[in-house]
Amino acid sequence: MNSSARLILGAASPTWSICALTLCLLFPCANCQEAHAAEPTRAADGFWHYEGKHLTLITDIEPHPALAELTVVFDQAVPLWAEYFQVDVATLRNWHLTGHLMSVEARFRNGGYLPDDLPPFLHGYQRGTEFWFREQASDYYRRHLMLHEGTHGFMHQVLHSQGPGWYMEGVAELLATHEWADRQLRLNHLPERKELVPDWGRIRILRDAYASGKTRTLREVMATTTREFQAVEGYAWSWAAAAFLDAQPQWSAVFRTWSDPRVLSRDAFNEQAWAALQAVGGGSIEEAWQIFLQQVDYGYDIAADAIQYQPSAPPRNLGGNLGWQVDVDPRAGWQATGILLDANRSYHVTTTGRYQIMAGERPWHSEAGGITLRYCDGRPLGALLGAVRPSAAASGVETPASSALLSPIELGTEYQLEPSRSGELFVRINERAGQRSDNVGQLTVQVAPSN
Repeated sequence: MNSSARLILGAASPTWSICALTLCLLFPCANCQEAHAAEPTRAADGFWHYEGKHLTLITDIEPHPALAELTVVFDQAVPLWAEYFQVDVATLRNWHLTGHLMSVEARFRNGGYLPDDLPPFLHGYQRGTEFWFREQASDYYRRHLMLHEGTHGFMHQVLHSQGPGWYMEGVAELLATHEWADRQLRLNHLPERKELVPDWGRIRILRDAYASGKTRTLREVMATTTREFQAVEGYAWSWAAAAFLDAQPQWSAVFRTWSDPRVLSRDAFNEQAWAALQAVGGGSIEEAWQIFLQQVDYGYDIAADAIQYQPSAPPRNLGGNLGWQVDVDPRAGWQATGILLDANRSYHVTTTGRYQIMAGERPWHSEAGGITLRYCDGRPLGALLGAVRPSAAASGVETPASSALLSPIELGTEYQLEPSRSGELFVRINERAGQRSDNVGQLTVQVAPSN
């Protein structure tokens, strides 16, 4: 809480190598040599102090290795924040915050480290050049809270950002969700398994809400009140909105402009933000949001699962009664085919081709009928799914929450399709988005009017 691109250190791309060289010159401890954990010193008042380049950490907890790493993690986060927000890293040489990790709150209040005018907070709070966060049961969540409050500090002190709670908390959650492995930090990292992020729990909250029919629209998330951040649900929904907007190819560029300084009311900020998102066009953002909520899970690849509202190539007209033919990418999410179907007319859909899925585990070779030995969302893994998405003029009472893409049919290798409404055929294979990137092969779908 505050008072108002996946990035990897040491990546091998040429562009990042140049950036990495600059970071090495400016931040040698964090990037060019082994980062050494801070040695704590104990002050006369009994509090332990850890000194990093960009963080002084004060705590009432007895020293242990996970605490000593916190300043190292924070120092590595600074150039990553700079890269994400496109800040000249040279301007951050002397940027510094003081963090307070509290096991017993009363000790900090009695010691003069916790001001009486701070409002109540759930896990952490940032103000000025200081932040406070509570001790946690897991090393991961302790780091997460530190990075969350550190992101607030960066946005306020360096960017002078303003914004409503959902945005400020969402971005802080986005850039606090991390991986710390081999003493290297990755930010904006969606974990592959829940065991890697103990106590985080954001995805469970979202999946439970979807399963119980208590999901929210994106606009409802944008209307989140300050009071809602007294419970973890507010952070889960704000993270979801930020993660969705940051990774969606259509809307990410717009989302990343909102960190510029602005002083607006919550409603004014949201209205301007929504208008900017709508101006992009080319698809329904609320529909894409609902697909995200339906599919989000550990290891979820948000960008790879983005709806492709425009076909990669026009469908091939086979002439006569042979209909149309289109190729399907087994790695992608929902794909527009460009094939327009009329309501209450019968079409024969046939699919050919073979593809390999789950290459990272035991490779499976599948056809459009899927693999009946293994299921995903109640259907054979790898089966071809389809949905007829009505055009805006033909959609009638359809809303994003009732999109045809949320309730697909199993086309398999052969299917007799009789759409109740006119629209465009969309297709994808039945596999979690986080597992599709290594798929190899191609399907060919042919749609012909039935006699």
